[in-house]
Amino acid sequence: MPTTTQGHLTANRPFDFGQSLAYLRVFPPTAMDHAVADDSFIKAFQLHGETLAVLVETTDTEGSESGDQSQLNYTIYSDKNVSMDLESALTDRLNSMLSLTDDIGPFYALAKKDPKFQPILQSLFGYHPVRFQSGFEAAVWAILSQRNRMTTARNMYRSLVRSFGHSAEVDGIICWAFPEPHELAGCSEGDLAMVARNLRRGEFLIDVAQSFAMVPPDFLAEADFDEVEAWLRGINGIGPWSASFVLWRGLGRSQTVPLPDKGFLDAASRVYGGGVTLSDQEVMRIARRYHPWQGYWAHYLRVGA
Repeated sequence: MPTTTQGHLTANRPFDFGQSLAYLRVFPPTAMDHAVADDSFIKAFQLHGETLAVLVETTDTEGSESGDQSQLNYTIYSDKNVSMDLESALTDRLNSMLSLTDDIGPFYALAKKDPKFQPILQSLFGYHPVRFQSGFEAAVWAILSQRNRMTTARNMYRSLVRSFGHSAEVDGIICWAFPEPHELAGCSEGDLAMVARNLRRGEFLIDVAQSFAMVPPDFLAEADFDEVEAWLRGINGIGPWSASFVLWRGLGRSQTVPLPDKGFLDAASRVYGGGVTLSDQEVMRIARRYHPWQGYWAHYLRVGA
């Protein structure tokens, strides 16, 4: 019989949990590794050697229809009592994954000056971007998705996650937890090459795992943007696009736009190009208006357009 631990998460307003749930349903890497309902989701996490499942759901807060909802409830399911340190680590992951503590007011102030962006802003009002649960998971996805179709990368991701066997069940729903860096670092390159269907990609995964297993978490969260980018660029398999991707989609550093990215360029061209495909340089000129919120702007474009 699993034990349960309950608590609350607080989001900076404006916040609309329905927007988060809508994105979770279609988030390509992990869409089939969590369960999403109308007002909640269940997801598994591997933390400090423990597999935890967590249910995150809305509260009955007035104003939720206008995006003013600011509090969520969570219930942690575990095979044994959850320590305060473990609960704190999990809530940190949830806050990061759901971007709950981001103050998006300055981004909205910039967006309101951009007439072409208004339909996107209105359709996604209150959306705090859903990110990977960690920079490590984002880096692994960047490696798997390089020069691969989305379905192929997703299948490799699922095979990798399931090979570690970290699953949790809540009310008959089974969710799978992404492994910790030291677990992946302990694998052989041959084993990972089989999962990644490529020997070189297997080598990249080992280097990514070893690097994240050794780096202090405070460095990723607090060090200067350029320092973290340089550290990422020093990992085999992490180039300019992958570093920008991990900085924003894994670590919440919104100062950058991952380019080249065909999906994002197509979205920007539909909104700003008037039927003409824009170049990387033209898109970057628009993105500079949104500094230091370029990642937010790019993500909103891709989701909304």
